[in-house]
Amino acid sequence: MFPSLWQHLVQGNQGCSSSDIDQLFQLLIKEPLFTLVDAIPWEGLLVIVIDALDECSGLKHDASEKEDFWDLLHTLKCWIQVDHLKKLKLVITSQPEHHITFPDSISIHDIPSGHGVKLEDSVSNDIHIFLQSRLVNMKMETAWIIEALKYLVPGAAGIFIWATTVANFLEGNPEVQLHILRSKEEGDDTEGIDDLFSLYTTVVQASFGQISK
Repeated sequence: MFPSLWQHLVQGNQGCSSSDIDQLFQLLIKEPLFTLVDAIPWEGLLVIVIDALDECSGLKHDASEKEDFWDLLHTLKCWIQVDHLKKLKLVITSQPEHHITFPDSISIHDIPSGHGVKLEDSVSNDIHIFLQSRLVNMKMETAWIIEALKYLVPGAAGIFIWATTVANFLEGNPEVQLHILRSKEEGDDTEGIDDLFSLYTTVVQASFGQISK
């Protein structure tokens, strides 16, 4: 279904070069989906995901990108005003930012991240499974894996890129690399690895030597 659906969405719009967000919404979303929604069985309707909406707002000094972002927010709010689009599920993820707001009729769910994540949260369990699998593949001894997970899962604080970066760093000589991470955490030469930036700093220093701020 998906190739034919995609072909339908872009059919007749290959030459569309408009930079007008509202016009693109009409041409690529509202009008094409009008002819499709009633033809697709309910169980086959799409779930459309817009990930990291907060990262679409452009650079602070770029006025044109800021304007495009406000236009994008406007079109997203239009989804609940268009009858045939109401039949689709639109899932938007974003960091909480004061300028990103939606009507009360839209369901909003807070997902804990950073220091708000607890070990019993599902995201911590997912990271535990991910890291455990990576450590097993590295042939790390069971006792080391247990000790490493006690340290790494809380350190990730629900951030998968943190866990992925750590796992990649541990490749090759996991016990030695884990010792490097723990020594940095305890205050040797840096401020710890309790966030992604300081983790990157630790990885670069361990790989290439000392670096300036």
